[in-house]
Amino acid sequence: MQLKDDVIILISTHNIEEIENVIDRCIVLDNGSIKEDVFIDDLNKEGKDLRALLDTYRPKAKTAP
Repeated sequence: MQLKDDVIILISTHNIEEIENVIDRCIVLDNGSIKEDVFIDDLNKEGKDLRALLDTYRPKAKTAP
């Protein structure tokens, strides 16, 4: 299905590997602020993938004392 250029669809998912092959652009929101706004092709040209980008926003695992 082809969408008009001015159409935006908002998708929220935890299935990063599945969605990365479907989307053209990713905008990361954190507490109402835009933290990242990237095109997947540009990310791939830099040798990165969506999981690597989003991993920077995951809470750090706590280590045992």
